[in-house]
Amino acid sequence: MAYVSFEESQYFRSSWVGLFVFVIVILSAVLPFLIPGEGQQSREIVLVSLMPLAILVLFWFMGLKTRIDKDGIYYRFFPFHFKEKYIAWADVEKMEVIQYSPLADYGGWGIRYGRKGKAFNVSGNKGLFLTLKSGKHLLFGTKKEEEMREVVGLIARNELKHTEKSL
Repeated sequence: MAYVSFEESQYFRSSWVGLFVFVIVILSAVLPFLIPGEGQQSREIVLVSLMPLAILVLFWFMGLKTRIDKDGIYYRFFPFHFKEKYIAWADVEKMEVIQYSPLADYGGWGIRYGRKGKAFNVSGNKGLFLTLKSGKHLLFGTKKEEEMREVVGLIARNELKHTEKSL
C-alpha cells in the first residue's frame, strides 16, 4: 500500500466569530463609561473590559488539527489538548464520513458531547464518525470532505481487513 495520509487544521476565524467578538469588544469598551459613580476607575471594571480581548486571543489560537494515516487518527484541539491524542485503527470498529447537524446532534461547535457521542468540530457539517470497540462514538469535523472520504476509504480497504464488521 502506498503511504496514505490526510491532514487538516481548522480555526475559529469565520466572519460570525469575528462579528461576535467585535460586538463584545465594543460593548466592553463602552460599558465602563455607562456605569455611574466612582466605579468607572475601579480595577474590576478595567479587568472586565479586558476580558473580550482575552476571548479574542483564545478564539484566534483555538483550533482542531487532525491527521489520519496508516497507523490511526491523531488529533489535537488546542488549547484543551496540550499534546496530540491518538486512536489506533485496532481500536476502531466502524468509521464513515457523514453529514451531521452540529446544533441538533452535538449542541454546537468545539469539543461537544451530544446524543450521538463526542464531537471535535470547528465549522461545517461534515466529518468522520467513528464507533470504537469500547462502544464510544467520536466525530471529527472536516472542511475537506472528499479528501477525507478518499483517505478513509483507502485505509478501510487496506488496513482494517482484520475487523469483524465491514467499514
